[in-house]
Amino acid sequence: MTKTTAFESFFKKAFAFHRDGNFLEAEKQYLFALKEMPSSGVAHRNLSLIKTYQTEEDEQLVTAAAQLNDDNLAPIDRYQILYAVGKALDDLADYDQAFECFKSAGLLKRHLDNYKYESDKAIFYSLAATAERELKNLKPLSLDSAIRPVFIVGMPRSGTSLVEQILSMHSEVCALGELEYANKYGFKLAIGVEPLNRKALKTFRRKYLGAVTKHSPYTQVFTDKMPLNFRYLKLLSLAFPEAIFVHVTRDPRAVCWSNFRHFFASDGMRFSSTLTDITNYYRDYGDLCKIWQGDSSINLFTLDYESLVTDHSSEVKRLLAHIGLKFESSCLTPEKSKRAINTASQAQVMKPIYTNSSRQWLNYSAHLKPYFLSL
Repeated sequence: MTKTTAFESFFKKAFAFHRDGNFLEAEKQYLFALKEMPSSGVAHRNLSLIKTYQTEEDEQLVTAAAQLNDDNLAPIDRYQILYAVGKALDDLADYDQAFECFKSAGLLKRHLDNYKYESDKAIFYSLAATAERELKNLKPLSLDSAIRPVFIVGMPRSGTSLVEQILSMHSEVCALGELEYANKYGFKLAIGVEPLNRKALKTFRRKYLGAVTKHSPYTQVFTDKMPLNFRYLKLLSLAFPEAIFVHVTRDPRAVCWSNFRHFFASDGMRFSSTLTDITNYYRDYGDLCKIWQGDSSINLFTLDYESLVTDHSSEVKRLLAHIGLKFESSCLTPEKSKRAINTASQAQVMKPIYTNSSRQWLNYSAHLKPYFLSL
């Protein structure tokens, strides 16, 4: 067996354990994989997400740091290892060096992505213009009592994964995770590239529901937890007048910091590599959401993350009541869920609800202050 084959075998096992929440076995397999290929950025980064570093002499951390001294290290491996080392240094309370790692990782990733914020700025402009010019003149399709979609939206890292995990514990809810279908079938409609009319709404609805049905058999109430669906709230409300939209909000400083320190593979998340891009995106997100909040035809329920984690029972009951579900005590212990989670929040939502995550940015306040003045 070649080193590459051995690495792939160990990595696949590690990823399977990781996905299922068996972090102890996942860590063992990631370490075996790194023995075979110590330069693997994705193995270092994945492992860093599920362990807490206790010492600078940690074997994996030493290996990762050594890889960064290799001028021949592939750029994609370099920035993923930088994210991993940054996470380790954060655990070890070396916040200045951790920040430098996150900053270097993001700059390199942004360069490789060839990303410019103007591309997202143009999308926000088109979304607002289409909402004002076309969407406001359309009437919603007919209600269908057989389904009740719950779209959980907000900025990434705002707490949407926790909210879906809470709802997944209810006996009448099928949690489907982050679905790409609203973006796949609705993006061109929402930005005005394709004509918007009643026929287009029906086609959008049919394609979305057809894809969801193939994805997983759903109960009457199902969730779609794609945070960036906040961009399509008016379009979705017209195509799905029976839908409920749960908008999760959080301290913007905590949101922006958490986006900055995490790696995201999705093209839609390329704004998250630098603090300048993130804060620009956050402001435009806020402006767009003000448009939706002013539209009484959208069944929009705002859920504050800080309130959810400090007054958990009351907020969960309020959420369930708005959706039209009876309270079930299982919703108060989302960490007991057995469902697989494939987001950056996996390790957090598998723990009992805790309240200190929104203050972690304070460890970096000296570095963040110039960026957060406008939030």
